Amino acid sequence: MESLQAQWERQEFNKWDKQCSKEDDYNRAIEMEIESIKEDIANNDSDALCAFSEKAFEDDDFVKAIALGNDFEEMRISILKSLAEERIEQNKKDWENGYNID
Repeated sequence: MESLQAQWERQEFNKWDKQCSKEDDYNRAIEMEIESIKEDIANNDSDALCAFSEKAFEDDDFVKAIALGNDFEEMRISILKSLAEERIEQNKKDWENGYNID
């Protein structure tokens, strides 16, 4: 018979493991969506280009970095991540409303 302490520890570990798994899945989905956005931009998808430029030019620091020729890689990644999160959220809403998602 397993002790109450061992049962509790296993239960807590399982909760922690599930949370980590959810975070890993979410991060993987973000990475996949970022790659999709990059691919869309590379293929001259006007919607993706427009969405990126709107996000980029909302951020004064990004515009300043471009103007001054500074390294803006972190800002570029944060913009892509923001776009990816928006796409994922929209896909979730579409799925909840019964729309077909490819």
